[in-house]
Amino acid sequence: MKMLTTDAEKFNFVPDEKLSAKGYSADVKKEIYRFPSILLLDVCIVSGSIKGSSWESLVLLERQNKMSHFVS
Repeated sequence: MKMLTTDAEKFNFVPDEKLSAKGYSADVKKEIYRFPSILLLDVCIVSGSIKGSSWESLVLLERQNKMSHFVS
C-alpha cells in the first residue's frame, strides 16, 4: 500500500494554463501515459492478481470482483 500511495503522489500531474503560459511542456509519456500502467501494477501487486500482460491482469481483477467492468 505504501508503494501505491507513493506512486499516486509521484504522478500527480494536473496541467493548467500556468504551465503553457510559462513556456513549459509536459513529458506526455512520463506524466500521462506511464501512470495508468504503474497504478495497475501496484493494484495487481497489492491484490495478488499479476498476470502476463496488463489486459490479462485487468480481466483477472474483474473476474475476482476487485474491479468493475472496463471497456477496451
